[in-house]
Amino acid sequence: MAHDWPMKIYCEPGALSKELRAHQHAGRIKLVHFPYDPDSRSRAVAPSAVLSDAQWRDLNTTWEELGGTWEDMKGSEHLTEISRIVDPSNRRDALHLDSAYKTGCAAFVTVDRDILDHRDELEQLLSIRIFHPELDKTELDRFIAAAAPLAAAELRTRIRKLIASGVLPKDPPPITRPGPTSTPGTRRSKTVVGGPHQEPCAICGEPGPQIQHFYIAAQVVRVHGACDTLWQLERAHGAI
Repeated sequence: MAHDWPMKIYCEPGALSKELRAHQHAGRIKLVHFPYDPDSRSRAVAPSAVLSDAQWRDLNTTWEELGGTWEDMKGSEHLTEISRIVDPSNRRDALHLDSAYKTGCAAFVTVDRDILDHRDELEQLLSIRIFHPELDKTELDRFIAAAAPLAAAELRTRIRKLIASGVLPKDPPPITRPGPTSTPGTRRSKTVVGGPHQEPCAICGEPGPQIQHFYIAAQVVRVHGACDTLWQLERAHGAI
């Protein structure tokens, strides 16, 4: 099953490790989550997972952050079977897993024994790898490392096409703007680092880009850090 890059990994509350933070900071993965559980929000994991069949009491977020309509908030074709596997009494466990599937995640990281004890059956159903952040640390690192090169190659092909079509500029940004989030004081910059922003990344199409590049004619190119690195590589190689 093909996945986007950076690879999306669903990280449950209590499963966020320093290694996962480092992988996300390096641009290898994108951590996603939905705060079905009270007090489960984290600044390191955006509440960007696609919602499953939740009730109003499960929505520990604002309506503006949710987007969409109630009609969009339906379970996938696998939700009933997920619920059977983890036990219907563990309703929010099923919602987390279904959101991971609907979001297109490649992996699911959790410390929940009700999920880990049924990982073989769930992995077969959803085509998502399930890991414990500490007990499966080595295997999880290998999984991330193995997925990155192929996904990056596919993304570089996409970047070349975007440059050839004129959607992405082939030159560095020439326009300077005040950069309060990237530089102190009033120093001006051609690139502003901050966010994440609500607009999609110009390269991978996923939400939450952290970098803005300013071009003429009021063109602003917003990209993730990892996508920006690959774009710079293609520009250096003279993609046309």
